[in-house]
Amino acid sequence: MVDYNYNLLEDNNKNVSKKSYVFTILFTTCLLTLGSYYCFDMPSVLQSDLEDLIISKFSSDVSHYYNLFYLVYAYTNMLMCLFSGMLVDRWGLYRSLVLFLCFCFFGSLLFGLGPWLYLDMNIDGLSAYGCYIIMLFGRFFFGLGNGSLTICQNAIIAMYFKDGN
Repeated sequence: MVDYNYNLLEDNNKNVSKKSYVFTILFTTCLLTLGSYYCFDMPSVLQSDLEDLIISKFSSDVSHYYNLFYLVYAYTNMLMCLFSGMLVDRWGLYRSLVLFLCFCFFGSLLFGLGPWLYLDMNIDGLSAYGCYIIMLFGRFFFGLGNGSLTICQNAIIAMYFKDGN
């Protein structure tokens, strides 16, 4: 079990008030999930472009393949949330937070890399289906990190505000 230092809000001779810590912690924990939820909705904004430019090149059932982006995300997110609390306890809150942020970043990067490779790079042998698979892996990695960020966010809030202050 990880021993958290719950006295992080004490002044410790630094002339910084507890109130400034409160707003700093609240603001930064809100930023944790702001970016991840922004990236979560990327496929919905790009739906018509993804269906027309990539998915329609290898399948006539475009809505089925488009919905797989959300299915892959949801299942990995659900499974990872079952284990992320134990991971936070075993590895520590901040190490786990960095891991989950890396999953989100890498997943978003792969999801954006798929269409770029297909449309802009014109790599020989890389088909629309190959780029679609890259995008699915991006959603998989994003699902590993996004829900777990909320668990870390709740742990941070509980750690800093354990006394209700």
